[in-house]
Amino acid sequence: MRQLGTNELHSWTFTVSTPDTITVSVAADLNTDVVVTLLDPSDTPLVSEQNLAPAGGVERMTGVFLPAAGDYKIRIHTTDGSPGWYGVMPLLSNSYQFVLMGTLAYGESQTASLAAENDHFWFFLGQSGESINITVTPNDNGDLFLELYDPTTTRISEFVDNGLGGEAESLIAFPLTTTGLYAIRMGEFEFLSSNYQISLSRN
Repeated sequence: MRQLGTNELHSWTFTVSTPDTITVSVAADLNTDVVVTLLDPSDTPLVSEQNLAPAGGVERMTGVFLPAAGDYKIRIHTTDGSPGWYGVMPLLSNSYQFVLMGTLAYGESQTASLAAENDHFWFFLGQSGESINITVTPNDNGDLFLELYDPTTTRISEFVDNGLGGEAESLIAFPLTTTGLYAIRMGEFEFLSSNYQISLSRN
């Protein structure tokens, strides 16, 4: 995760050795509306100034063809030059499927369907000194797990998978020591599909 300053533009470079396809996802905090551009090795836009999702949503470019080997760039800025937090996930065709789902507010619950061989990432903006609770509850017999990552993308929780299939998994009264965008990774232990509910609260 990274923080855009006022009127900043961030550029991320990745290299491919052969033609490929890529899916680029960018999630932002609830007050940040991002614009995303994908450039080829000659700096020609493959996708230009995409801004389809609202603030707090996920900008997603799916299955974009990369026609040649070389260095490609992902450029990110906000619609009005205001500062804000975001997380970016570029996935080539042979990558494991990590799916950015969106950003949660405290007191919010969301229901989602997890495909087999996928993990989901949910985000929230946390403040240093807060204590938070996260619960993922399967609506089926899924054996879910969760992990928490801080704004530097360091995993700060244990791998939480204490229950059996069909049982909820929780982080309770977990202290935050840094201000910024946090990521919750959740998945199914056997890489199976599952329908679940995720909830986030602050103590």
